[in-house]
Amino acid sequence: MNIILTANTDLGIEDLGIILSTSESINLLENFEVDDLMASEDLSTQQSNYTVVIDSNTVSYDVFIERITKLSKHDHNNLNVLQHNIYEQNHFTVTKESGLSRFITYYEDDTLANKLQEDEIVRDMDGKVSQIITRKFNTDGSIYQQLTQVLNRNTEGKVESISTNTI
Repeated sequence: MNIILTANTDLGIEDLGIILSTSESINLLENFEVDDLMASEDLSTQQSNYTVVIDSNTVSYDVFIERITKLSKHDHNNLNVLQHNIYEQNHFTVTKESGLSRFITYYEDDTLANKLQEDEIVRDMDGKVSQIITRKFNTDGSIYQQLTQVLNRNTEGKVESISTNTI
């Protein structure tokens, strides 16, 4: 299955590290895990700024979520999964450096005491995203998984591919 996101206008989906100019496209399944796509708040809130095409058919955001999860919108909204609830209930913080998002940290609850996941957005000298490092934490605060995504850019600075490494 191909899922192509095409920007209708200049588009920044920061929590996924996507920056596209008008008419630029990215294959979502080649570059992201389904869980990350489902959890993206920016992808959800910016639906009018892009078009999603699945196997040559333009679809709505709800159909896109249904196809990648094999769940209906109703089922998706009623999932009783901790990570899903964290994203939906906004138990996270965003730390910015020079006005740009640097860390997105997800917590167990609204006390923000126990980290569950942290996404670090690494930028190059021009401020473009060069890496996204996702760390998942044990209850004692130690890291149990780390995923590094390196955005490979062409000479024009556009993302051509994303390579991943899991530790």
